[in-house]
Amino acid sequence: AAGRPQRENHQGAMLLLALLPSIPPPANVGVREATRVDWASYRKVSDLIADGFAARDATSTERSILAQALYRNLVEKFTSRNRRRNSLFLATDERSGEVVGVCGIEMLDLSPTAKEPGQQGAAATTIQGRPLLSNLAVGAAFRGRGTAKKLCRCVESTARSWGEDEIL
Repeated sequence: AAGRPQRENHQGAMLLLALLPSIPPPANVGVREATRVDWASYRKVSDLIADGFAARDATSTERSILAQALYRNLVEKFTSRNRRRNSLFLATDERSGEVVGVCGIEMLDLSPTAKEPGQQGAAATTIQGRPLLSNLAVGAAFRGRGTAKKLCRCVESTARSWGEDEIL
């Protein structure tokens, strides 16, 4: 008789576990800062970002146009063409080496209300370099598994190393 309540509790716990959505295991990804060698892969990286940013009902042509614009943005902001402080971080699947996530940080001249020079409300005397998180995207198979968190931690660490205490 003493074992009976435990068995019922065990069955209840099993039922509860069956009803809970399955939680995927943490992703086996490594995060590293992109280097000059990675610039050649920016087309694939821009496709990854476009997959995350495009509307679900976007046509392949719309997605392609978005990916091309994102590629130009990556080249402009995260290569030696940009003389401002910037870093692009890549999350790679440790098994395949494939890039499965991306996140950038760049210094932009912004007002305290995050307005760019020339925008209404951006007084010229208040413009200063401020760190902006950009292009955060994770491949569908790696979402909900801590990949974005790892990328954002690298961005936060970089901002701190630049002497910044905020990220927009």
